[in-house]
Amino acid sequence: MLVISCPGFNPMNIDPINRAMNTTPSSSDTERTLGWKLILESAKIGEKRGDLDKAEQLYERALVMAAHRLGDDNIIVAHILMQFAQFYENQKRHEKAAPLHARAREILAAYTQAFMPNM
Repeated sequence: MLVISCPGFNPMNIDPINRAMNTTPSSSDTERTLGWKLILESAKIGEKRGDLDKAEQLYERALVMAAHRLGDDNIIVAHILMQFAQFYENQKRHEKAAPLHARAREILAAYTQAFMPNM
């Protein structure tokens, strides 16, 4: 059974989800979130600069760190999976993107079922 974690979620208030999806480091970050956010931002910068090997390593590192700190089934992990998959899609590396998209969809489907059962 897939268990979804979204600390502080209130289905009547979507704002916590919007804040959770913000992957840009901020002054309100804790040690729990700052590490993977900084690595993810570095991956995006590396991708923009064309340093694709380094960016790939950084996306992987951010994903592993976030999953370790937040849990494999956390909605933020799904968000990072989607960004990593898009990185591969941008390079036409669909075979690498497909399992990341699939895992993100699995997490999001479970999240939707758990927190928004009428959708």
